[in-house]
Amino acid sequence: MFKTVLTPLGYIVGGLLVCYVLLYVVVICRSGWPVYDRNGKKLPGPTVSDYYLKFGRCLYIMVSNRYKKQFSKGFEQLINEVGDGNMCAMTINELDIVVVGHPDLAKLVMAGHFSKFPKAPRYERMKFALGEGLVTASGQKWQTHRHHLNIAFNAGALRQMTVEFNRYAHKMMAVWKGRIDLEGLAKTKTGDAAEARVQVEVDLNKDLSYLTLCVICQTGFGYELPLSVENDQFPVLNEFSRVSADVELLLNEINARITDPSDFFYLLRNNDKVNEALSFFQTKIDDIVSERKSQRGSPAAGATAGVVIDKNTAEQKDLLDLVLSATDDGCNMSATDIRDHITTFLAAGHETTSTTLLWICYELSQRPEVQRRCQAEVDALLKSKDKGADGTIDNLKLLFEDLNGPEGGLNYVQAVIKETLRLHAPVGGFGKYCTEDFKYKDYTIKANTTFLVSSAVIHTHPQFWKDPLDFQPERFLPENIKETIHNPFMYIPFSAGPRNCIGQRFANIETMVILVHILSYFNLVPLSKQQLADIRYEETVTSQPKNFKCHIELRNQ
Repeated sequence: MFKTVLTPLGYIVGGLLVCYVLLYVVVICRSGWPVYDRNGKKLPGPTVSDYYLKFGRCLYIMVSNRYKKQFSKGFEQLINEVGDGNMCAMTINELDIVVVGHPDLAKLVMAGHFSKFPKAPRYERMKFALGEGLVTASGQKWQTHRHHLNIAFNAGALRQMTVEFNRYAHKMMAVWKGRIDLEGLAKTKTGDAAEARVQVEVDLNKDLSYLTLCVICQTGFGYELPLSVENDQFPVLNEFSRVSADVELLLNEINARITDPSDFFYLLRNNDKVNEALSFFQTKIDDIVSERKSQRGSPAAGATAGVVIDKNTAEQKDLLDLVLSATDDGCNMSATDIRDHITTFLAAGHETTSTTLLWICYELSQRPEVQRRCQAEVDALLKSKDKGADGTIDNLKLLFEDLNGPEGGLNYVQAVIKETLRLHAPVGGFGKYCTEDFKYKDYTIKANTTFLVSSAVIHTHPQFWKDPLDFQPERFLPENIKETIHNPFMYIPFSAGPRNCIGQRFANIETMVILVHILSYFNLVPLSKQQLADIRYEETVTSQPKNFKCHIELRNQ
């Protein structure tokens, strides 16, 4: 017989593992119980009589969907299988949680005063990366900063940023065209250049993510990442291009922290790579902010007397300029505040827009007739625009006015974007909690209840949407919109109320510019069975198709 001799270290490790398992058992045992209102009335959800049956179902839904990273699907299952189709209330680690799937309750929670319905405490777990940016700030500080930063996304600022949207969209289209040209040349040399159209497979996750990262770095703080035919294997290895990997690393860490069901295990996370990425990221942004302050000649930056730039006449090119202008106008922001806002803009603006573009490309590739209708609308708009003597992309410029002009421009393209956001909202849910009791129907919901508002469930609620799971862009056309949206909180892809997404117009215009460029020059080929099988659907901070590869071909071949 063999004897196993444990060292003291082995006993310690074994004891820690046992404690870890026991603590998770405690978390599970403190979860899945019914929730009652202030008057003792049970909210829709599991009951004591069927506790073990529904608790088992709740536990399976929560654990399986957390493991698969499909949280919106979990919300939908909880509401429809355990709740009443509109909401599901249950305890999670002794906290009263209400999963919201009805627009009326969403309105009470999201449109209520920010002091009575602040963001859920779980957002505090994001502060290690985002600090006190608009996503995580609260109270008077959030209100003051939000008021001043609203100016950063006005029409004048967005008009200037549209120039950069075009420039980077041009660059990515040139990269894609270059790949097609190389593929065509290779087929010519091998004698395979038959009558078939030349197609190349593009990794849309990589390409669109890098494209939107380039855009937000340029429009956020004036830093230009390399993107050209010569540097097709992007990101190239220079000092700052590592931000692509760093952003993904930080977003994954944020997701891991906010989805941890316990109140303590996330505190034990100490990832050296995350800490290194965060330190590099913060230092680099601090350096950029310091340099920009010096360039602006702000007295606060210690500039030489007589070199002060007039904030009313100085050219403001990016979000950093606009944030600094807010400080000039009396908004009391520290250097750390400025860094936190820029970091938040970068993380949120990069991920959400690339996710939206991924889902649009997915839907269009599967629906050739929708794609052709979009292309016809784009062609009509661009008919009078100069594409260059050879019909290439060199001179195509989509103006801010093209996207915000009178009705009849890109109505169907915009409807496709809105329908995609309905079925695939970048962020599947929003967390809030109430600081005092409030009335909803026959219930008096107790203070300190946490609400998880599921946009995924609300966007497919059969009471509000006809054929809710079908992709029907026509429902968002101007002539149908009043009939479609009869409750302002039935469509909330960018949240709603005082804390709605400050950058939604920025994201919409960027999405439009990039999509118009794609549609103008390329066909998205229907996905093969293998390409469909390779796609994984995951929710981290956003909800996106992973490993999404698609063939493209030039329209004018």
